[in-house]
Amino acid sequence: MMFFRRNRTAPVPQYDGEGASSAAAWKQRIAELEAEVGRLRKVEIELVQTEQRYRSLLDHNLDAVFSLDRNGCLTSVNPAAVRMTGYTTEELVGMSIARLVAPEELVHAYDMFNRTLFGDRNEMETIVMTKDGRRLNVFVAGAPIIVGSEAIGVFGFCRDITEQKRLEAQLQHVNG
Repeated sequence: MMFFRRNRTAPVPQYDGEGASSAAAWKQRIAELEAEVGRLRKVEIELVQTEQRYRSLLDHNLDAVFSLDRNGCLTSVNPAAVRMTGYTTEELVGMSIARLVAPEELVHAYDMFNRTLFGDRNEMETIVMTKDGRRLNVFVAGAPIIVGSEAIGVFGFCRDITEQKRLEAQLQHVNG
């Protein structure tokens, strides 16, 4: 019989010439395996809890939160992004930012995307086009998604500032 093990220093019960092994060695090995299973269960629980916290942060965030791949296509969006744009999650995932950003803002948006992808955190105000054609003034903050040592995309956080911009314009008009 052969034993496969990760820890090469752990003793494997030895057999005598007739196939029997020491009961103490078996008990020790079983105890080690039970401890390893317990450790793995704890790691699994921690991983599930971390994922749930991350999911809660996205799902309950008032701001639109999204991720982009290296080509500038959406890979995930939260419910606030769906509400803001009027698109469904299914419509947004896979969509290029070129379809969402106002044409006159695209050069600036792609510049921010590229700088963020290569390690800079960035912020900008831009205009997003909704599904029904409305123009929203938004504040966008971006951060690179680093896995290992490679930037694989960009996280974005987007806040609708349309009303703020309207009030600023009114105030400026009044103050003339």
